Amino acid sequence: MIIPTIRFWMTNLCGIVTIFWATVALPAETTSADGRQPKYPFLKKHAGKLFAIVFVAFISVISYSIITSQNAAHVLEPVVTSNGITIQKATQSGFYREAREAADELINKAKEYFDKGEKEFATNNYTNAANNYKASTAFLPTMAAYLNEAVSLYNISDYQGAQQASRQGELLAKRKGDNLFEAAFLSISGMVFRDQGKVDIALNYYQQALGIHKAIGNNHEKANALGIIGIVYHNQGKLNDALNYLQLALGIDKALGNKLGEADDLNNIGIVYQDQGRLNDALYYYQQALAIDKAIGNQAGQSDALGNIGTVCQDQGRLTVALSYHQQALVVHKVIGNRKGEADDLNNIGIVYHNQGRLNDALGYYRQALVIHKAIGNRKGVANALGNIGTICLDQGKLEDALDYHKQALEIHKDIANLPGQANALNSIGVVCQGQGRFEDALNYHKQALSIDKAIGNQPEQADALNNMGIVYQRQGRLEDALNHLQKSLGIHKAIGNLPGQANALGNMGIVYRKQGKLDDALDDYRQALDLYRQIGAGRNVQQTKNDIEQVRAAIKKNGGSVGR
Repeated sequence: MIIPTIRFWMTNLCGIVTIFWATVALPAETTSADGRQPKYPFLKKHAGKLFAIVFVAFISVISYSIITSQNAAHVLEPVVTSNGITIQKATQSGFYREAREAADELINKAKEYFDKGEKEFATNNYTNAANNYKASTAFLPTMAAYLNEAVSLYNISDYQGAQQASRQGELLAKRKGDNLFEAAFLSISGMVFRDQGKVDIALNYYQQALGIHKAIGNNHEKANALGIIGIVYHNQGKLNDALNYLQLALGIDKALGNKLGEADDLNNIGIVYQDQGRLNDALYYYQQALAIDKAIGNQAGQSDALGNIGTVCQDQGRLTVALSYHQQALVVHKVIGNRKGEADDLNNIGIVYHNQGRLNDALGYYRQALVIHKAIGNRKGVANALGNIGTICLDQGKLEDALDYHKQALEIHKDIANLPGQANALNSIGVVCQGQGRFEDALNYHKQALSIDKAIGNQPEQADALNNMGIVYQRQGRLEDALNHLQKSLGIHKAIGNLPGQANALGNMGIVYRKQGKLDDALDDYRQALDLYRQIGAGRNVQQTKNDIEQVRAAIKKNGGSVGR
């Protein structure tokens, strides 16, 4: 049997020879005998060749028919079964042809769904985007679709789904030996575990990604990995370690001329300084980040920097200025269509109104944020918005409503395995219980929060839980227990360099000392708190602490004592 390729060329060779004979070997005749142009030029021109033209056409049709029929026949071949019956069996050629057709179909379907996912992702419809990326991998597993599915699911706080997609992509990248994609999957897995409060696991993933980038000499991604590790340390409350990694990332990005990365690094360094209470330093770094983002036209970065500047102004008590920055950030996020950023800005505006005592206005903005988070499927954002609404209800004296909102938030945080969110919600429920006079219940919730915070290594939240427990003990009249817990809280805040936390703990210790009648100790703690509040520019707290100091000074004088400054 002649194989298909040889048969194809032999058939076409016959056609070529025929065409040559028709057009070259036969004599040409271009005009009529009397020299006039023919009525039908084409037919007249080829009058002597008409038979050849028809013959060529006939041969071509026959050749095509033969090739088609023989190719069709070649997908099957006769074989004799064990009982002597001749039947048709598929050939390798038949399989290869079918496989090619199937592969083309799968590729086209995978591409179709991937393209749909890209369109949905561009409009922040992350749920739909994730579904389309997942459909793409069902037809053809690709690292690109797995990665984008993981990122989409991460954006809506579907941590389990994000981790599953990331793991599948990581295994595929390892099989293909693609280090760049492998590192990308390690990074997204790290982000998932970081948000869940599993920071040690997160660090392990980030360190693996960093190792790959170092090995392949990818300095751009090396800087990115260092920056993310810095953020993890920040989440743990290891603020000095965080600064070290972020400064390393900043140095690399500057050397590479990577302005986008440089702005991100500056922004993140500002966040660490803000948590340390170094508000002026934080403001300086945020403003540098904003200037770079404006210069390179990075609107997303501009909105982040504007929002962060707004939070510094909040901490400084400059609420009107803070409101202006958050409103500017909101405008940018609306322009670029970043609905999650828009919701975050609405939340920040709500916080400003909350601090101003404009509770109804704050509630309106929290509810707007809640609507957007629900619309884009961001369950973590939904839980946070519910918690903020609960806090408003607490301040309005609607304690049952407050409890209901915080419990709704807690259930969502549990459902998405967000441990930091769970601890925060438990602490908030404890505060509501304090307001209801249910002090033992309050202690129980604060203890649960403290247990989670210890398990995930979240030092700032540990300190807050201890502070809340100290307040409960103080209200119960268990003043030594109160002092013990407040001193532990103060110790943690000092260890991590958190000036606002130190000031709050000292202020609460002053209250305990006043109740114990230790007015000199109370005055000393209030003065330390006042110095810290002044240092960080917390205007409202400065005034409140001044009032506390004056009350203690008056009590000391009333008792016949003397006071210094």
